[in-house]
Amino acid sequence: MAPFSWVAGVGIVVAIAGCGSSDHSDREGPPRRVVVISLDTLRADHLGSYGYERPTSPALDRFAQEGVVFERAYAQATWTLPSHMSLLTGLYPDSHGVVHDEHRLADEVPTLAEVLQDRGFETAAFTDNGFVAGSFGFSDGFDTYDDHVAVADPDAVKGLERTLPLIDRWLDGHADDDFFLFVHTFDVHGPYQAPEELEREWRENAADGSWGDEGPYLRSLRLLDYLQLEQYRSLEDLIADYDAGIRHTDGLVERLFDQLRARGLYEGSLIVVTSDHGESFFEDGFYVGHGVQLSEAEMHIPLLVKFPDGRFEGRRVEEIVEMIDVMPTILETMGVSETQHPPMQGRSLRPLLLGEDSEWSSVAFASHAYAQTWCLRTPQWTLISPIEPWIARGYVIPHLKAENPEALFERLPKDYQLYRAGEWPTPNLAGEQPQRVEALKKQLLRWKRSEIRFRQQVARAVERRDFHEWEIDYLRRLGYLGPKED
Repeated sequence: MAPFSWVAGVGIVVAIAGCGSSDHSDREGPPRRVVVISLDTLRADHLGSYGYERPTSPALDRFAQEGVVFERAYAQATWTLPSHMSLLTGLYPDSHGVVHDEHRLADEVPTLAEVLQDRGFETAAFTDNGFVAGSFGFSDGFDTYDDHVAVADPDAVKGLERTLPLIDRWLDGHADDDFFLFVHTFDVHGPYQAPEELEREWRENAADGSWGDEGPYLRSLRLLDYLQLEQYRSLEDLIADYDAGIRHTDGLVERLFDQLRARGLYEGSLIVVTSDHGESFFEDGFYVGHGVQLSEAEMHIPLLVKFPDGRFEGRRVEEIVEMIDVMPTILETMGVSETQHPPMQGRSLRPLLLGEDSEWSSVAFASHAYAQTWCLRTPQWTLISPIEPWIARGYVIPHLKAENPEALFERLPKDYQLYRAGEWPTPNLAGEQPQRVEALKKQLLRWKRSEIRFRQQVARAVERRDFHEWEIDYLRRLGYLGPKED
């Protein structure tokens, strides 16, 4: 990577811990350790700290009480690759450019790992591969990047069950170092595979129901074969299995916290828990899963921040914030000034907590490069641009591998969608409030223009090597490619 003095003009846990064996040794100075954990596909509204009634997240709920809950945090993309790249660069997807699976990050674009490595930090990552593989540029700046999932064996130990022992050994050798640790897991991601006993318990307690007429439609979307919909008796049954996976992952995250506690690295840590995107469960009658639309179910992510030594404990923030705000928040907490880090489009969240920004612009933007759609969220409204018919037929229908293309086409929104904040999926209000739509479209256009100006000064993503066959098989099992053609 070139030095980050280039000119321009970004469910995850981030932990920045105190030094040595004492939890309080760094109170007077900037944090010395950073840990980032991404809990892929975790919806905010399926956690107790966001009001969910099922006990999916006791450990994360306790964690939330120790820090700050950002109630309205939003991702910048609906699938793993561009969203994680935004997390680790502080840039919108169209700026970092890694919006297609044939691209990787340009060497000239600095990542959080590279900034910290340049400051003398040991850097390590343990991921579940897939679209967080090092070959997309995620490994840039890491001394160790472990994405060695046994993808050829569907029954091999994966997720945090695989990486926690590796992390434990790594911490043994680096507990006294300044370090940055990035951890990513697909444990919540479909196909939902909680331990059998837990899965059975949660599904037995699911509300009775059936798929009705919607079952054949959803099963006709062959991309969803990875979810094995035929094994579920209803949508409620499917959601119960998703929730069981969250409960299982919650226990694994607690084990990671315990690893930090055992070494005196927890209380002095800055810990941020978030995700790259959520999961749709047919709320708008379109599909289940993620990666196609910019809906509330797919964009609203958890963001729980525990600052070192109890600072800001018990706060809840109502302002809208974005995933790209994570990296600048980490760097400002560490005392890295704007002149010492690369230009970013995200903003530090610390001014919100310190009461230093009374004019915080409470908006969030998102985009989908394949579907060519954009989204704007304000405190009162959500505006989503439509998927054009030619894109629907050229991308969405083939991507979902619809056996009945017209049935899918009829369900797609044909015009702008306007929803009151917090009321999705209420009926689309765009037809009733055309002036509101036009005002928000102008705001969205201003953002797109400013994003284009910023993008012109950022190195463009470059071509990635071709996928290996084992990578293709693994991505297919995760639901990204659909079943093999006969």
